[in-house]
Amino acid sequence: MDEMLRRETGIKLLIIFYGCLSRSLHITSNNHKDKILSSFQDIDYDLCYINNQVNLIDGVEVTSFDRKQIKYDYFLEFDQSLVDRKILELYPNYINLFRKPPQHPVDYIERHGLNPFRNSFLETQVSEFILSKQNQYSHCLVACADNWFESPISLDWNFRDHVIVSDQNPADGYTNGFYFGQLKSVGKLINTFYNLNSDATKDFEYLLKCNANRHNISIVEKNYRFLKIRASGEPAYLNSGCNAWQAVKHIFRDYKPN
Repeated sequence: MDEMLRRETGIKLLIIFYGCLSRSLHITSNNHKDKILSSFQDIDYDLCYINNQVNLIDGVEVTSFDRKQIKYDYFLEFDQSLVDRKILELYPNYINLFRKPPQHPVDYIERHGLNPFRNSFLETQVSEFILSKQNQYSHCLVACADNWFESPISLDWNFRDHVIVSDQNPADGYTNGFYFGQLKSVGKLINTFYNLNSDATKDFEYLLKCNANRHNISIVEKNYRFLKIRASGEPAYLNSGCNAWQAVKHIFRDYKPN
């Protein structure tokens, strides 16, 4: 990004890391500083963390997250029991949503349970927080706190009319877990929870495609890679042979838990 744009006073950025912070933020936080936050040292930004407070994730017991270990401008937290209650209140038919055989060989809900709904609920809470701040910020970067990024963000991507996402696992839509663009567009893109009865027919990524079409949001997929770190400290899909792992396996040699 050129120096004139770098000094543009109209740019005010909100950066949000969200997810189960007890899961692996102790591993990813330094990476976030090096690969994301350091890129914006000349840009005025505020930092927010949004925590899904759970006791068990990925089969691993996790403790309550101590927010004293991070620096932030905003902090929000949602208890898992509240999240699940909201899901079941709105979607008592949840087992019949998302893709099912024979249209697809995998029963999405049998494999993932309530997790797609939990992700959708949390991203919608992120969305609602974003849109409540639209008078304070012009742009927004949202990333899952479990993600360990391969390289620094290129500022040449930013401050355009589109939303940047990764292209590493688009499935039937757009790769989820990393969004960067104008604040209103990012907020509308990830607000998926209240449309699941109509949109949850394929996979989670398809929800984003539906919203992009619904709100006429321009999406640009960039070769921006990240590992998703489990509570055990290992990357997701390690040696599984799936497309997502094939796209990021070269990063593994440089990945070191803190």
